[in-house]
Amino acid sequence: MFGVRHISDGFGHYHSAEQIRCETEANMRSLKGIVPIVCSLLLIVCLVKFREDGAEDFSSYTIQERRNRAEIPRTKSPQYHLGKRRMNVFLMMTDDMRTQLGCYSGEDFSFPTRQQKMSTPNFDRLAAKSLLVKRAYAQYSLCGPSRTSMLTSRRPDTTRVYGNERYWRVVGGNFTTLPQYFKQHGYHVIGLGKVFHQFASSNNQDPISWTEPYFHPPYTDLEYYPSDAAGYKAVTPEQRRDIDLPLTDEASMEHVRGRLEQIAPEARTGKRPFFIALGFCKPHLNFVCPSEFFKHYPLETKPHYLPVKEWQTPVVSEYCNMANVSFTDDGRKRLTDSGLRHLRQAYSACISYVDSLVGQVLDLIDKHGLAESTIVAFVGDHGHHNGENAFWGKQTNYELATHIPMMIHIPGKTDHGIVTRSLVEGVDVYPTIVEAAGLGIIPWCPPGSSSVPICTEGQSMLPLIADPEINLREAAFHQVRQSGFMAYAIRTDRHRYVAYAKVQRETKDNGTDTHTNIWEHDEYWTELYDLYGDPEERYNKTDSPEYQEVKAVLDRRLKSFFTGGFNIPTKEKKA
Repeated sequence: MFGVRHISDGFGHYHSAEQIRCETEANMRSLKGIVPIVCSLLLIVCLVKFREDGAEDFSSYTIQERRNRAEIPRTKSPQYHLGKRRMNVFLMMTDDMRTQLGCYSGEDFSFPTRQQKMSTPNFDRLAAKSLLVKRAYAQYSLCGPSRTSMLTSRRPDTTRVYGNERYWRVVGGNFTTLPQYFKQHGYHVIGLGKVFHQFASSNNQDPISWTEPYFHPPYTDLEYYPSDAAGYKAVTPEQRRDIDLPLTDEASMEHVRGRLEQIAPEARTGKRPFFIALGFCKPHLNFVCPSEFFKHYPLETKPHYLPVKEWQTPVVSEYCNMANVSFTDDGRKRLTDSGLRHLRQAYSACISYVDSLVGQVLDLIDKHGLAESTIVAFVGDHGHHNGENAFWGKQTNYELATHIPMMIHIPGKTDHGIVTRSLVEGVDVYPTIVEAAGLGIIPWCPPGSSSVPICTEGQSMLPLIADPEINLREAAFHQVRQSGFMAYAIRTDRHRYVAYAKVQRETKDNGTDTHTNIWEHDEYWTELYDLYGDPEERYNKTDSPEYQEVKAVLDRRLKSFFTGGFNIPTKEKKA
């Protein structure tokens, strides 16, 4: 082009441009078959190196190492177990179930001073090969807020969900849910029964989270098996034959049985793993279940009442009283002794009914040869008062309403059973299951994370597998809205402290509302319970002189946590 006709090859030889062109084309043709081979060999070397250096076993990390790794931003979906079979996940959830299970007998039973022999062989069977968390706590003792927090790993003040009416993607942020995360990682994701709270609070079970249309039975139990006036029913075999329609939890079980039959082959080979979330409606009211489960629980000879409350402040008194039924003759509907005994019996029967369904799930996983490749988790959304604390229902900050059952089986890690009494929260479920499945560590949320789709305001429980005696956290936190206040609570090993912040709400044009807490106000009521000597939370020590130092420490920690971006509280004087 510039008059250059010959080019040196560096060794004293000169070649014409045309000669070089011809030789180059010949060389390229000869390399055509070699290049793919070389590339394949390089890829194999990279994969081997990745498996040696990259497929990390995060369960051996200390909590500080885990924090350091979690702070590394992850913009792409990591394949930590490339070349290995990714774990399937079968998550079971339940509604209104307290820790009234055989595997929780002892000091962590739902009401430790009133132990009850429970028939829960399948819960006990799962617990025997799981990380059994004896002290796990919901973020909010109501279905919508609790489930939203658990399945987004964000606390209610981030999701802005305080009831069963608001959808977090509208009022909080477009957060990636736990099932949606697995869907994004190529899993076949199936949802059945009650996982999110249904209807408006999840846009009807958050359709974007699932691979296929969500399954919910098209009827309720009460439509075909109406309960008695008191809210319970023992469905007899004759009634079941006459109606010939399964109870709703049974219908969900039948559907998952059919779906697993179809997806199990690909899951067994590792071609396409699954994430199944199955939500049981029981033991939520109305207490309707097959009569065979009532036989385990004879009626109480005398209802277990508690003494009169010791609280004086009006809001706390209103907060603790029953709304529709009461044990006192104060003009409200009275719950009779007989009604109380039958309701408690029916509640226990519903727990055993759910236990039988859990057993069917475990048998189904074994039947399809998936036991060694499937994480099985069971968790409750919140607890329930059955007349204790002069209350029937939920939406309190007490132990009975916030303490939840939680157990996670991870093949090869928990096969011989691990029991921990470390304080754990519902927001810990998401990062734990993701990490256990081999999909990496979920980063911690920065303050004001409404625009961050994937992060956690909890932490993984996997360090408890290596050492169940460590404290995953110094305290658990939860809240519930009541009578114009947000009651915030901190639960340490020994104490529960509750502080009432006044709520200022402003409704926007789109129907959403802002929620501002006013901590300094004339009606700043508090509750303080010493759980070592008062596990029933009967005696409010907030004004007792000997508890003022503890109260000050807890008040400072609670406000710091809820106003400071949910930072893990630093160790301070034990409280």
